[in-house]
Amino acid sequence: MSNSERFLKAYNAIDKALRKQIDERPGSRTLSSPGFSTRIRAAEQKGIISRHTATDLHELTELRNAIVHDTTDLAIAEPHLETVVLIERILSMLEKPVTVSQIGSPVSTFDQSDSVANVLRHMGENHFSQVVVMKDYHIQVVTTESIALWLAKQVTEDLVDLRDPLTCVLKYEMKGSFQCVSRNLPVEAARRRFENGAVGEGAQLYCLVVTMNGKDTDRAERIVTPWDFM
Repeated sequence: MSNSERFLKAYNAIDKALRKQIDERPGSRTLSSPGFSTRIRAAEQKGIISRHTATDLHELTELRNAIVHDTTDLAIAEPHLETVVLIERILSMLEKPVTVSQIGSPVSTFDQSDSVANVLRHMGENHFSQVVVMKDYHIQVVTTESIALWLAKQVTEDLVDLRDPLTCVLKYEMKGSFQCVSRNLPVEAARRRFENGAVGEGAQLYCLVVTMNGKDTDRAERIVTPWDFM
């Protein structure tokens, strides 16, 4: 198979994969401006591909238009092997994307009745800044920030007791400090969530809790933080 045949085969497969992953259907808004470039932009916006990959695909689209005859769709030039390898690598990434189930850390889940002391010990031993807590069968997260706020309040009232249950700390946790996500969420989509910065009422997103279906009633499987993208 020639370089041009490999290139066009991968290009068409990428086009098909993007259509499927952005859920392109007749009458959907993604079809308002038909074309491969439109699909690239939609995929980037959804976090399916990175900005770098989107740039590569736009450049590969220009190359495709340059080497393919307008009327016959036959190649009139041969791309370099490095270009073919690049487009095939992008196709492989789209067909088998890395998901959040493959990064982050395993989760140790605490109950709301567990003591603050137990959680602090666990966080110190494992160098964690967040832990998952189950409250009324729903996932919650305790961060070092909420513990610090709780401690500050206790010191002010001279009532520090590390035997207190986690329910005392949970009320200091900022809404929006974590999100539950499906184990199938692509890593790039997860990265984009952290890049978007503040969420909710100005709260910072500290972590993603990975579950089977992204529901807070599922079992927590992993926890992903911005450090996992460093």
